[in-house]
Amino acid sequence: MASMLFFDPFRAQARLLWHNRVARWRANAAETAFHATALGALAAFVAWQAPRQIARLDVAAQLRGIVQQWPMAAAAVLLAVLLLRQARIAAEDAASARSGWLAVQPLPAAMLRRRAWRRHATEAALQLVVLLGALASSGIGSRALAVAVALVPLAATLAPWLPVRGTHRAAATLRQRSAVADVGTGRLWRWQTIEAGVAFRARTLAGGVLLLLLVPMGSGPIVVGVMLVCGLVVAWLLGAWRRSLGVVVAAQAWLAPQPLRASALLRGTAGVPAAVLGLAMLAAGVLFVALGTPRLAWIACGVLFAGGTLQAACVAASRRTPRRIPVLVALHVVLLLAILQAMPPLALPAWLLQTGWLLRRAMRT
Repeated sequence: MASMLFFDPFRAQARLLWHNRVARWRANAAETAFHATALGALAAFVAWQAPRQIARLDVAAQLRGIVQQWPMAAAAVLLAVLLLRQARIAAEDAASARSGWLAVQPLPAAMLRRRAWRRHATEAALQLVVLLGALASSGIGSRALAVAVALVPLAATLAPWLPVRGTHRAAATLRQRSAVADVGTGRLWRWQTIEAGVAFRARTLAGGVLLLLLVPMGSGPIVVGVMLVCGLVVAWLLGAWRRSLGVVVAAQAWLAPQPLRASALLRGTAGVPAAVLGLAMLAAGVLFVALGTPRLAWIACGVLFAGGTLQAACVAASRRTPRRIPVLVALHVVLLLAILQAMPPLALPAWLLQTGWLLRRAMRT
């Protein structure tokens, strides 16, 4: 009787989510067919270009050389990558147990353990498939392949015992504290400014130090200093750009019940991303001038402007369905790159058509 009355709310939630997703697909059959066709074309393009690029870069030979020269280091790096992927599941489970919709329910500990191990096993299976496909095609040898495959269950076993970072609510709040303390009248651009201030923290800025690897050998301290400053600025601008665009989605969800026009919402959230994009173009120009390649500065600014406006238009067009934004951005970027490679003169008209279509769609939703 106990087994018949057993109910797993997590599986029920997953079934209902898929049921609702399929229902939305059926309700918008034309849009679903369009996205399926676009994704199929994107997959075909990647499958057509990926083997050529891999063969040209000779990735298999480089991988074999790394494994043969530094076998222990390669195994340690692979284990660390697998553990990071598995640790993400542990962090999500800890966050769900702390603030999820079932956090206050007396769920059996055995159910939570089964759910955790089921998720770890699914991730391990995906990792195993990817490793077998990537390493077997590179021809690294049966012994190295066996060691790599053995690291997958090892990572799945060790991940639940790792300390979960950021489980304390006060620590999470401290990390989300903004460097901008704006207490003025509530405006959408003020919201974006505060979110941009959250990106001004050590965890976000640390990635900018990697730009020092681009400094040529024998460069003076001035070039190194300029590169370091540009790297920190670029890292902050990337975080500010991502968070300022995230406000568009959050504002749509928050203000959806209000009689707010789409034009007013888009005008109120366009200023900060435009300023961040302008600063990013300026930083890129200074960076390439410091590297001694001023001609590339114009190309970098053009690429940043085209890509940034296209991404912002995708966010505005799909702000009601944020899960579609990454797919929409990837689709339009790959389409633009394909046109740029096949027919370069048509790249500018294609970018204008894409941006105009997305903005028109954003004004209607």
